Amino acid sequence: RYNVEGYCQQVAEISGGSAMIFNGCMDMEQQAYNALKPVWAQIPGSSRNYCDEVARVSGASFSILKGCIDMETNAANSPRSFNY
Repeated sequence: RYNVEGYCQQVAEISGGSAMIFNGCMDMEQQAYNALKPVWAQIPGSSRNYCDEVARVSGASFSILKGCIDMETNAANSPRSFNY
């Protein structure tokens, strides 16, 4: 669980305390949380742990968590190989 209100308040304060920014942030966080909740158990534990750390370092954001999970999932589904 992240402190969504605290995170969005910090984001809003950066822009001068805007209520519009706060509400937009809350909406984005809710959408990200709602998207992650039903699939969380299917996400590999290593990706969950890594992305949780990334999200916490960035202020504990579900939007950042979802972005990280999306990138990790895409990378896992298209592994690269090295060619000489």
